[in-house]
Amino acid sequence: MLYWWAPDGNRRPGRGNRCPFSGALMDTLTREPDLSQADADLEQRIRLLVVTLQVIVAALVVGVFVMTGAVVVLRSDPEFNIAGDAGDIFLPLAVVFAIASIAGAQFVSNMLVKFFRRHYAKGSQALPPGTTSQHARLLELGVPGRLGVLYQTQAIFSAAVLEGGAIFSVMAYMVTGRAIVLALAAALVMLMLWSFPTMSRAMDWIDRQMRLIEEEQFAR
Repeated sequence: MLYWWAPDGNRRPGRGNRCPFSGALMDTLTREPDLSQADADLEQRIRLLVVTLQVIVAALVVGVFVMTGAVVVLRSDPEFNIAGDAGDIFLPLAVVFAIASIAGAQFVSNMLVKFFRRHYAKGSQALPPGTTSQHARLLELGVPGRLGVLYQTQAIFSAAVLEGGAIFSVMAYMVTGRAIVLALAAALVMLMLWSFPTMSRAMDWIDRQMRLIEEEQFAR
């Protein structure tokens, strides 16, 4: 909002005709601070980060589908048999790997986030794992920017662990020919898609972590 000084000595909104300043100097002296500029910069840079993250997660999902298609084609040959009776052990292993993938992705991601959140609550400027020179502009925004990088790191880790479990399930199907292990792979892929990164999810995640950091600071 721009203001001008009226003849009665009161400041009024608008440019007016009696202000001795004009042009860029007038704008600089009378413009109120744009408090939303930092938020706008954060959203702009997080948007670029999310696009990169979407490509990575989508590639992981597509990799599972490609692997599944190749295995299904191989299993369509009635003479295909690479393990015989020994392949029965792959069924319980696939179940164990699927459960471990889900638990591991959730547990490690939560521990990673809590670790850095405690550091930021103490005023630390520690860089999250996976930080590169491409994140330089994001890191200029302080803790919210670092949380953006942390969001990317934990999302990639979770998706990669789930993909590993899904790939093992597909391999178990190749060995055993039992469709139930394909159901496990499908469930893991659905979890990857359920947490697929979006702009709104990223910003909500950062806002939630900022609130938790503030709560930890007040609790000290």
